[in-house]
Amino acid sequence: MNPAKLLPTTLATFLLGMEATSASIEPPPSRVVHVSPRGDDHNNGDESSPFRTLTRGLKALTAPGDVLEIHAGTYHEGDFTPKVNGRPDLPITVRARAGHKVVVDGKRRFWSFLALRENDGWVIEGLELCHFRSAGIDARHVGYVTIRRMICHANGAAGISLNYASYPHADYDAHLTVEDNICYENGWGDGWASGIHLNNKGEGGGRSHHVIRRNVCFNNVDASSHRTDGNGIMFDVGGGGTARIESNLVFDNGGAGIRVMDGVATILYNTCYRNGWDDRQKWQAPELQLIERHRPDSIRGSVVRHNILWCRTIRPDQRSWLKGPFDAGRIQPDHYEFDHNLLWSDDPRSLVLPSPTTHCVLADPRFPNPTRHDRTTTRHQSLFLDVASASLTSLHDLESRFGLTSASPARAAGQRVPTPPPSAPPELDLLHRPRSPNSPADLGAFVFSDRVTRP
Repeated sequence: MNPAKLLPTTLATFLLGMEATSASIEPPPSRVVHVSPRGDDHNNGDESSPFRTLTRGLKALTAPGDVLEIHAGTYHEGDFTPKVNGRPDLPITVRARAGHKVVVDGKRRFWSFLALRENDGWVIEGLELCHFRSAGIDARHVGYVTIRRMICHANGAAGISLNYASYPHADYDAHLTVEDNICYENGWGDGWASGIHLNNKGEGGGRSHHVIRRNVCFNNVDASSHRTDGNGIMFDVGGGGTARIESNLVFDNGGAGIRVMDGVATILYNTCYRNGWDDRQKWQAPELQLIERHRPDSIRGSVVRHNILWCRTIRPDQRSWLKGPFDAGRIQPDHYEFDHNLLWSDDPRSLVLPSPTTHCVLADPRFPNPTRHDRTTTRHQSLFLDVASASLTSLHDLESRFGLTSASPARAAGQRVPTPPPSAPPELDLLHRPRSPNSPADLGAFVFSDRVTRP
């Protein structure tokens, strides 16, 4: 596999350039530790005297507020299990140096880059993680962890895997944040896999939502013997918990675009396009799915609103149960709200509007140039679609495929965007553009821009 064909350096550079708008303001760090391929592990780790290996740099993080700043280069290391904890106001931060392209390649020898176990208060941002046997980042029993501006691809399981969130030892609101990441072509190994996988997500009962926003997930698959996942985003079984899943673009995944099982989710402003292509799964996955599996009321209070859902043609053997791009199975209709969404299909005649719904539209969203990929051409031992021709160069390039044209019925088709409280930031689209308060909402991951034209 040649990831460079899928995600050129320009896209990594674009993500690095978002640092100024996506990073939160934090207190001054206790110490900044530097790592560079031109360094030496006998140095002191200062900017002018950096360490050489990530192993040495991570060992130097000893107190809340410490920062590991990684300089440009490719590192072949992994399976780090840190022992230090940060705090909500002083997290431990592992980040790429501003403007630097940092690749951590596991070469299929290491299980993950970071294995966080009962660690609180970590921020990981700006790295490219690939070829790990499990997930790029594997966190369990953690609280107040933020994963930001990462590129995670070609990993054996998930791109980003966070399990057993809000661990009871945390005495504060231990929610998790996954934002501004790109996860693709994960899932070749022997395990349940999705682009972003948040599992058993409310053990300690965090007081606010977990947040999964402004991510791009495509061409992920579950190649294991389970054949049940391969979703773009999975808010998975166990622990209850709540999440805001918003302004994500998920397309061409083998499983569902977004799947929520046994958890309350507010699902807003997402674009899900032609997922569910893996015909080796027993059931064809819909674009967006709600599942109550272990408790009859575990979804109660979920909201699905302002999304664009475009599904593939439903396989003939699936028509008896799958009626379109959204599925809630036998969940009681009063357990969730489904309104102001746009639904479409490769086969519009097969579309059936879910019930109950309010102000939903069955219409072609008139994307400018959505590239269609099917299983007729496959590669990588037939695990993934051949999407190399997409030539993704930036998030603006994705907007030129999945943005809203002036003629799109998704324009101003939603409820009015609420005015945020004075202390709260505005709602943002995938490109960090604000959604106009007091105006009818544009549906999907992108707000309308006059730079988007239909060919």
